[in-house]
Amino acid sequence: MSQATSQPITTELTMPDGTPLAYMAWPWRRAGTPRAHMLLVHGLGEHARRYDALAEWLQTQGVAVCAYDQRGHGASGGARATLAQPDSLLDDLDSVWQTFAQTQKTTNAGADLDVAVDGGVDVRGAPLLVLGHSMGGLVVMRWLARGPTIGSAPAPQAVIASSPALGTHANGLELWVAKTLAKHWPNARLSNGLKLQNLSHDPAVVQAYKQDPLVHKYITPRLAQWIITQGQAAVQAAHSWPLPMLLVYAGADALVDPSATDAFAQAAPPIVHTLRLDGAFHEIFNETPQYRDVALATVSHWLVQQLRP
Repeated sequence: MSQATSQPITTELTMPDGTPLAYMAWPWRRAGTPRAHMLLVHGLGEHARRYDALAEWLQTQGVAVCAYDQRGHGASGGARATLAQPDSLLDDLDSVWQTFAQTQKTTNAGADLDVAVDGGVDVRGAPLLVLGHSMGGLVVMRWLARGPTIGSAPAPQAVIASSPALGTHANGLELWVAKTLAKHWPNARLSNGLKLQNLSHDPAVVQAYKQDPLVHKYITPRLAQWIITQGQAAVQAAHSWPLPMLLVYAGADALVDPSATDAFAQAAPPIVHTLRLDGAFHEIFNETPQYRDVALATVSHWLVQQLRP
């Protein structure tokens, strides 16, 4: 996507184990009030500021956006790509969601009654959405399948998963090695082995990724094993997926295995709407217009359906 012109306001959230996470909210710059609020969850090795342009585009669709850097990523604390506990990423999302949901609930409750209805949507109850990309998509999907522990905070109404990490291209030997390392050296920092030319057909996207000082190239055995096992669990439980979802993914994805997402889509209930972009690489929202525009048009149409009063 083109370079965004707005920048988020960043604060710090402290997780129950003391790890600080960078939390971002893009200022609302549109007329009227948001028709929905979205929390964005990024993928392995990257960070939330790579989604500035997507956040700006979502505002044109009436959606205000917040995000956070996952632990071990971006401006957040924690050793790079390391999990303190197997479910640390899900527990973090519990905590972040409570802040996100309560902030939006308070904002909506304070809306002027004269402008509370915008385009037929009651913004005092504007729906809360969540979008996860790649590893972030897997985190979101397993979080929702587990059941968010969010106290009195409103739950998400719907979700977008972008190229979720439901399967890998690893062979049997590589899977065995990952399992063995996770058992004996769970936090050994290894190269994630991502072939960056497969991020996008747009060379500018690849170059920007390589030069980004907040991007890292690491993974640990515990995190790798978590991605493998939780991706498998997500596919196995596809038939019981609990809420409306737009599943958009790349058919020529060399970073995660699209056949696993195919299997999820085939087994999922009708509340899951699917777009498989044949020929596209992993970062569909950072792809060339041939693929990106189709993905954005699909998101736009889906949002209209979800936000219809």
